[in-house]
Amino acid sequence: MKSSKLLFALSFVVIGVVFYLLDSNNIFFDDDVFYAFKYETNQRIESISDILDSQVDHFLFRNGRFVVHCIVQFFCGILGPHIFYLLNTCVFLLFLYAVYFYINKSTQKKSALLPIVLLSTILFIPRWSATTIGNVSFSVNYLWCATFYLLFIIFYKQEKEKQRTVCTFYSIFFFILSLIVGSLQESFCIGISGYFLYYYFKNQKSFKGSIVPIVSGFLIGTAIIVLAPGNFTRFEQLSAHTSFLGKFFANALSLLFGGYGLFLFFMLSIIAWF
Repeated sequence: MKSSKLLFALSFVVIGVVFYLLDSNNIFFDDDVFYAFKYETNQRIESISDILDSQVDHFLFRNGRFVVHCIVQFFCGILGPHIFYLLNTCVFLLFLYAVYFYINKSTQKKSALLPIVLLSTILFIPRWSATTIGNVSFSVNYLWCATFYLLFIIFYKQEKEKQRTVCTFYSIFFFILSLIVGSLQESFCIGISGYFLYYYFKNQKSFKGSIVPIVSGFLIGTAIIVLAPGNFTRFEQLSAHTSFLGKFFANALSLLFGGYGLFLFFMLSIIAWF
């Protein structure tokens, strides 16, 4: 038991060191340069107020990822890459552990699962290197958000199993926490919100206790990011050149076939279905 825990911890250390070395040997590129400046200006980000001003304009004219892009601009404009590389490594390890925790039903540490989890992330995450390593914008938007949403799902499942009633303080805390998570990234929150709406429409008696502030906060957070004015402004700009259906199917095909891992998963799912 003790040796398995030691091997488990050592595996994380090795993965973390390799990931950090890969991450720290990169430079700012692509959107990272864009986020080092205030939105639609040549003014360099130098303070928190600059970030807030930039993201208010971003929220109104581009998309609703206010919290996520505040984090991105904080690293790109103020802190720089070196602290980000360290934190990004920690988030990646946390993501691996969250996946491991979610699929491991035993209390025993199973080191053999770690390579499977690691290989799965490389295989099924489109543009794995850009999404996880070296690019602040991609990493925060996708790796960090995936980690936050997975932790939220684990938290939600635990609260659902407990079926407990919490005091006013915890209700407010759960509501605010869920609202923030729900407003992070529409690529994740829309699907989760869809599940919430469907499940609790079919199981209204289960909508009670600590679940009420958790689900309510998350749904409101999703509404905030989806209904952000910037989404509609950006859509109008895109639809001026492309029809709605054309854009919809182009995005769907890009998501499915842009990453060979998703395509493989799609094909295996069809085979398994039949």
